[in-house]
Amino acid sequence: MRVQNLIGGDWVDGASTIDVEDPSTGELIGRAPAASPEDVARALAAAGSVRQAWASAAPAERERLVRRVADELERRRDDLVSTLSREGGRPLREARGEVDKAITTFRYYGGLAGSLDGRAVGAGTGYRHETRREPIGTVVAITPWNVPAASPARKLAPAMLAGAPIILKPASATPLTAALMVQAIADAGAPAGAVQLVAGSGRTVGGALVSASDIAAVTFTGSTEVGLQLQAQLSGRLVRTQLELGGKNAAIVLEDADLGRAAEVIVAAAYASAGQQCTATSRVIVQRSVAGELTDAILDRVGRLVVGPTDDEATTMGPLIDRAQVEATAGFVDRATAQGAAAVHGGKVLPGPGHYYAPTVLTGVKPDMEIAREEVFGPVLAVLEVDDEDEALRVCNDTVYGLAAAIHTRDLARAQALSERIDCGVVAVNGPTAGIDLPLPFGGFKLSGTATKEHGPESMEFFTRTKLVSWRS
Repeated sequence: MRVQNLIGGDWVDGASTIDVEDPSTGELIGRAPAASPEDVARALAAAGSVRQAWASAAPAERERLVRRVADELERRRDDLVSTLSREGGRPLREARGEVDKAITTFRYYGGLAGSLDGRAVGAGTGYRHETRREPIGTVVAITPWNVPAASPARKLAPAMLAGAPIILKPASATPLTAALMVQAIADAGAPAGAVQLVAGSGRTVGGALVSASDIAAVTFTGSTEVGLQLQAQLSGRLVRTQLELGGKNAAIVLEDADLGRAAEVIVAAAYASAGQQCTATSRVIVQRSVAGELTDAILDRVGRLVVGPTDDEATTMGPLIDRAQVEATAGFVDRATAQGAAAVHGGKVLPGPGHYYAPTVLTGVKPDMEIAREEVFGPVLAVLEVDDEDEALRVCNDTVYGLAAAIHTRDLARAQALSERIDCGVVAVNGPTAGIDLPLPFGGFKLSGTATKEHGPESMEFFTRTKLVSWRS
């Protein structure tokens, strides 16, 4: 499969190409163009040329376009599922779920034009005041390899509804899915320059986009390390920035919880996408009195996972994205066991072809261990035992991240009190840390991201600016 960049309404090749492999087999499955700085300059110029006309289009017109995109994506669903599964290393059932989420995202924003309404403000001064929501200007969107359909959709759809030209740079590991999505947008009738695709490396393409003087906003989903580098690069410039970064998400399990149900939810959230999600459950913080029973329930369910190639319908956990991710995961586990943790399941690299690591459960983990504090981004679950809920809360919050957490208990008043003290942007009660859907706002605290939210009407605040107009007769 070979794709092209979309620049100013034209599909073009790059100065060189990016090889895309199937993590299940290591085989080459496609090539994408690597854009040059000159390509980026042309994309920025095209966005600038369409900006005024695109902003002047009626919100209802843009809303209809977004709905047509959803229809185009629906027609391409099978191709999107197959492509995402192969380049992203996702089992077919997961790929179907993500593609459906991307389609749903466009359908949702295709009914949200009312969120662009302003409001009338009375001041009693002889003036009549009103606010207007206008598109922010040219937006740069940089998306990750682990969510190659849903993450672009969460950025493209609201930008289109707002009337903000948007330039998408997908991750180099998964550009094929993004190209199919942008093809659907072009075929739905998006104006030339309103939505563009420039694939390539973060250093060359991402750097050229972010350093451009004529951008108004950058929305980035990826690692905390790269997000902080972007923030530093944008420091001193009034460029609106949205960062969705890493997490070290905990499931707190209290002694009165339904342990079987908690184990089911925890395992699903820990090993989906082979643990390569920012919202994956990576820590279980359990009261000591039920730790053994809960661990047994988790091990029973982990033992039922089927690790294998993504095109096998029986597979429930696929490969990691590449060999470097396998080695990084193995390093975390090796250091944890050297510090005294025990790998009671997994803890090893699985034979290829492909990039596989066994689903792993670690017990005997202490709060000061690296494995309890750093994001692994692999299929590793650390179990930490605590005496009471106050200690559970301290351990949960004792991290630089603040993305998602879960509380498992039958006492909802107890859960309510804990939820108010957990320092995370998303808290689930008797539910998973992963899988936040529309129209719920999504975003983390601390080093997990900036204050702006994705999903829902709150997301439109990032892609628009508010203007006050005062009238006096």
